[in-house]
Amino acid sequence: MKHQEFDLSYKGKKLFGQYWEPKTTKTVLLLVHGMGEHSTRYAGYVIPKFAERGIAVVSYDNFGHGKTKGKRGDCPSYEALMKMIAQALNKARHIFPSMPIFLYGHSLGGNLVINYVLREQPSIQGAVA
Repeated sequence: MKHQEFDLSYKGKKLFGQYWEPKTTKTVLLLVHGMGEHSTRYAGYVIPKFAERGIAVVSYDNFGHGKTKGKRGDCPSYEALMKMIAQALNKARHIFPSMPIFLYGHSLGGNLVINYVLREQPSIQGAVA
């Protein structure tokens, strides 16, 4: 399984991102983590299980979480959280062009995914929250 890191940004603030690509990719999952956790938390068990099924995972550490710098848990605004999902979704489309994409949100990430889908009505295959 290939693993690659990348950066996203919002108003001059860098956010840590990463993706995992199985040998054969059938679909892509954009994973939005919950409060007090980070994208790497899923790397030990959940992401390998997805990879076994041909599911690539793209994720990032939200403001104040994981490898993203800043005061722990501090976020500029809810709108900033929505914009980061949009950026991560664009990154997933760039890395995996023409692949079906699903949004997956856990805990706070579930709230963000639901609100993003309701507000933006993105062109995705589905969402899990």
